[in-house]
Amino acid sequence: MASYYQATIVINSPMRQQFSEVMEEFIPLMGGFGFKMMHAFSTVTDRVGTFIHLWEIEDANMLVDGIQKWREHEDFPRISKKLYECIISESIILLRKAPYFQPE
Repeated sequence: MASYYQATIVINSPMRQQFSEVMEEFIPLMGGFGFKMMHAFSTVTDRVGTFIHLWEIEDANMLVDGIQKWREHEDFPRISKKLYECIISESIILLRKAPYFQPE
C-alpha cells in the first residue's frame, strides 16, 4: 500500500529561481530511489516563499531508506549545498490516504 509524505519548505524569497532550478535536478534523482512527486504547490497567501510538495512512496519505511540513499549519492554535497542556501525551514509529515476520499 502506498504511503505519502508532505514536505513544507520555506525559502528565502530572493532564492526562488535557484530553488526551482535545483528542484528540477532533485526530483528525478529522488525518482531513482522510488519517490514520485505527486504535486508541488507554492503559496499565494500566507508566507511568500512557501512550497508544499506531496510525494508518493511505496511504504513508510521507504522515507528513511530514501533519505539515507540520497545522503550517500555522489551529488549529495553539491545539490544539498544549493538547496540549503535557499531553505529557511523544512518539515516532513508522513501521510496515508483517508478512507473517505475516492478520486474520480
